[in-house]
Amino acid sequence: MRPRWEGDTRGHGTADAKVLVDEVIRLEVAARRLGWVAEDPDSHLLPHLQRACGELAGWSVADVTLDGSMYVVTVEVPDGLEAAPARVGAYALVASVAEPATLVREKEQEGVRTFEVVTGFLEGDSPFEPHGHVIRLVLRPASAS
Repeated sequence: MRPRWEGDTRGHGTADAKVLVDEVIRLEVAARRLGWVAEDPDSHLLPHLQRACGELAGWSVADVTLDGSMYVVTVEVPDGLEAAPARVGAYALVASVAEPATLVREKEQEGVRTFEVVTGFLEGDSPFEPHGHVIRLVLRPASAS
């Protein structure tokens, strides 16, 4: 048996997540639509992300770039930030720009923690045309500056 976490003695869960698969597919279909990603993330997203960083001790937006449709936001965070507090802070940033349909994927490569986000309005979520954003939050320790 391959454990799922330290101390796991079962090796399996209790159910599946089928109940939300249709919503995941709806987000996938929208995200694949040409033109779904909204323009001008500097004005639509950046002020909210900066404000959210201001509420987290030692967090600040260090850099922003656009890589294709991905809005890459590098955030300076306190040195030695552990995974759980990093996740809490990153989710606070995501919440500051989240739309009704949001998927977040956390990754860590070579000591750099990133959160890739697709968020948007799907058909029926608002009176406006469906649209969304693609964001990569890169958490950079202050000492790496």
